Amino acid sequence: MEGLKEFFERIFREDKPVKLIFSAKRRKSLSYSKVTVRPIALAGEVAYQAEYIFDNKVTHTNIDAAVTPDFFIKTVFNSVFNSVLKVVLNF
Repeated sequence: MEGLKEFFERIFREDKPVKLIFSAKRRKSLSYSKVTVRPIALAGEVAYQAEYIFDNKVTHTNIDAAVTPDFFIKTVFNSVFNSVLKVVLNF
């Protein structure tokens, strides 16, 4: 688990991702099928927006950059998805 936390911290704090895509949900009862994450400017600060893709709609949640790595370890990756489909970094 610590390796996963370090991975997400490095991605969000050092590499500054352009887009992350989480897929392959673990629970069939989960109503959304994929989560896409991208950076946004929110009140002049960098934040991240999680886009939840449902069968017939899409919802968005804004996440403060300071808590983004923990949010994805606890909320998205550990409990919901089997894999990170794609990580696009801006080099």
